[in-house]
Amino acid sequence: AMSQEIEEEQEFEGLIASQDDNDLERNGVEMTERRGGSRQSRQKQKQEAADGILIGSNGSILAQFMLEGRGRLACGLVCALFVVVLTPRLFSLFSWSSPEHMHRIRQQNQIKNYQKGTALMINVHVTHHAGETVSSSLGRAPHTDGCPSVACNEPRPPEDHVVESKYPYQHPWTYQDTGRNIAIVRQYFHFIGWEFKRPPKGAVSLADTNWDHQNLVSIFVTRDPITRMLAEDARVKQAYPFVYNRDSGSEDQWMQFAKDDAYGDNYALRILAGKDCCNGANTDARHLENAKDLLRRFTFIIDIDCL
Repeated sequence: AMSQEIEEEQEFEGLIASQDDNDLERNGVEMTERRGGSRQSRQKQKQEAADGILIGSNGSILAQFMLEGRGRLACGLVCALFVVVLTPRLFSLFSWSSPEHMHRIRQQNQIKNYQKGTALMINVHVTHHAGETVSSSLGRAPHTDGCPSVACNEPRPPEDHVVESKYPYQHPWTYQDTGRNIAIVRQYFHFIGWEFKRPPKGAVSLADTNWDHQNLVSIFVTRDPITRMLAEDARVKQAYPFVYNRDSGSEDQWMQFAKDDAYGDNYALRILAGKDCCNGANTDARHLENAKDLLRRFTFIIDIDCL
């Protein structure tokens, strides 16, 4: 009985050992499979990563190519937008201080102030440049404050009711006196004329007046020099009657008239450029440029043929 028990016990232990070995073997297989699976998984991950890198690289190249293409298109669209829309605005932004733009602003302010009744209108009148026409049309226009009695050039007391001691008869005005004189004259008139047949006397020239003043509207009427020469008056009629008659006079007489500086010289250039001008055919070009610079400061330049 004892030997039977021993055998049964040994058989049981052997069964347990066998079971343990099976468990170990199964566990080993599982571990091997896990390890293999892990290796396979890692290899798969590596392959996927490598593929991902390749795909990512190709994708980056494709994306970069697409972005470059889109960038070119977008750049083209932006450039077109800039040219069509932004350029005029930028041009106006950067050209706000140009002389032409500033002149337009001053001109608009001068006109607005005249409409409000604070600005004075001055017609710089070269003899035979439609001074009377402009004066009668503008100076004595209805519903205005009128102009001085003597050809709109200067007042005649007591008819014009001005204070002679304060009224600025002399012209042109200096830059510093322009504003004060405007205020004085504007109490009586809305329009005055400054007539010149020769350059202004004294040290003050037309260029010295503050034509940019906000309360000064300036006018200059231009005329063809030849038609201005042939515009007769009492003095021309007396000195050269054939000019007045237009049906007589020899060639020598006409040449004498043309060379007479009192009648044949260029009134406008001499008056606008100042007393240092002119010297006939030898007149320096700077005098013409000075006259043009002065006229650019005027509010209105009118061609007599347009009146």
